[in-house]
Amino acid sequence: MSVNRILIPDARDSLTSTNRNERHRLALFADWLDRTGRRYDNVRHADLEEYISYLELERTLAPSTVYAHILTIRSRYNELARRGTNQFCPPTPFKPPKQAMSGFGFPQAPRGHTSAQISSPFPSHSSRLFSGQGGSMPPLVFWDTLTKGILAKVRQHDAPERIWLTIDQANTLLQSPDTDTLHGIRDAALIALMLSTGLRESEVRALDVPDVSHEMSDGLPALHVPEKPGCTERLIPYGDMLGARDLAYDWLDGAGITKGPLFRGIYKGGKGLRPGRISLRAIGMILASYPIDTDEGPLKVTSLILRRTYARLLYRAGVRVAAIQQYLGLGSSDTALDYIGLTNDDIPPSLYSF
Repeated sequence: MSVNRILIPDARDSLTSTNRNERHRLALFADWLDRTGRRYDNVRHADLEEYISYLELERTLAPSTVYAHILTIRSRYNELARRGTNQFCPPTPFKPPKQAMSGFGFPQAPRGHTSAQISSPFPSHSSRLFSGQGGSMPPLVFWDTLTKGILAKVRQHDAPERIWLTIDQANTLLQSPDTDTLHGIRDAALIALMLSTGLRESEVRALDVPDVSHEMSDGLPALHVPEKPGCTERLIPYGDMLGARDLAYDWLDGAGITKGPLFRGIYKGGKGLRPGRISLRAIGMILASYPIDTDEGPLKVTSLILRRTYARLLYRAGVRVAAIQQYLGLGSSDTALDYIGLTNDDIPPSLYSF
């Protein structure tokens, strides 16, 4: 069994939180350590930065979710150190010097952990979480820098992206790519599918050629979202937006693609297709390359803005919230309401004469 399994708490361990989400986060980290040939007791600051990039780019997690993962990992390391579980950590709890406590403002502990478990900032002159020097160094370093960086992304992510395009703006966006070029045909197809189905970036990237030509049980044309990392498998009906599927067909015909990944990169100068799937970074760059004019200036479009737009415009067209939630692949109606721009606290207006 991998040595990194020590990071995953036993569900029967009364000294450890048995929260399912926390166990999932720790298992994901342990698996990543195994795949990349790392040991939990020799993790450096740069390794954690790479793991954060993995969560953001490959797992396509929101900054707030990445933040929760890092808090859970930090708490687990601190817990192992305090209990003397690790060979590098003595059973005697380490008490940081008072001067090390000044100037740090760690966030509130996540549910299932006491503030004492995560609130101690330790000396940062080592780049390892475990120094390996007879247990003389505490296990936590650089957490303050990591969490502050993620918090900045959380604020940046939450503030500007609570934006929805109008129908006119969405139509302008659809007309922006130059469809006389292969790049433009691909970009138009990608944007159209995201606006017409509310796909996540990871789901757009995961699409294969057959996925655009499925049917619902009643025979209505639909897009199939495959069961892959970062995806929620489902069928999304096109409804009256079959033009998105037609643009996808135009892209396939123009690029000569008959099987495999639907969207792919194109070499500079339009000289051939790249062999693999389009990258998440490339999708983000494509969307950002077609800014929308607003009263506040040019707006760089993101996948989240398109997803919110899809939800809001469907709702305004009379589609039920439950259906929108299903189409988006969301597990919570509250999240669907947030995408639409509603809350459960909306007060009913006066409808009758009493």
